[in-house]
Amino acid sequence: MASPLTHIAVGYSLFRLARPRFPELTGAWKTVVLFCGALGVAVFVDADAVLGVLHHDLANYHNQQSHSLCAAAVVGIGVGLLGRALTGSGLGRWLTLGLAGTLSHVLIDFLTIGRGVQLFWPVTDARFASPLPLFYGLRWSEGVWSTSHLVTLANEIPIVAALLWQVHRKATRRAVKEVAKG
Repeated sequence: MASPLTHIAVGYSLFRLARPRFPELTGAWKTVVLFCGALGVAVFVDADAVLGVLHHDLANYHNQQSHSLCAAAVVGIGVGLLGRALTGSGLGRWLTLGLAGTLSHVLIDFLTIGRGVQLFWPVTDARFASPLPLFYGLRWSEGVWSTSHLVTLANEIPIVAALLWQVHRKATRRAVKEVAKG
């Protein structure tokens, strides 16, 4: 699985890209809800790791059914309903944010070297992984302080930096256009 760094960066990117699509969300509280929602859905899929840590059996709890298209749909609907209830904003935009965040997580883990994801659960428990992985991924079985995590960071930091740079450029261009309009 990819490191939390990558999932958090994608969540932050979703926030930056989604913010203009929620113009009615004014005030700090509603912006915080959007920020937490975007980051939350990008990392929520890994909540199953908590059970793995508590049971000292990460392999049997983490990266299971939560990393599937079905789970993404359930989370997306939940985020849609919760976002609408908290902010009064459109259900569709919150649903899209929930799906984008959850699916980004599943896609990143699909593109990571490892055992793959249960993409089509509950239809099948089979795991699917990219034949051309992009991410080296974490090796938790080697321990928290494994030097292999340095390889993970060396692999992910340039990808995360490129993503954040592109999102920053897009947001800056959008802001300049808004100022020019008046």
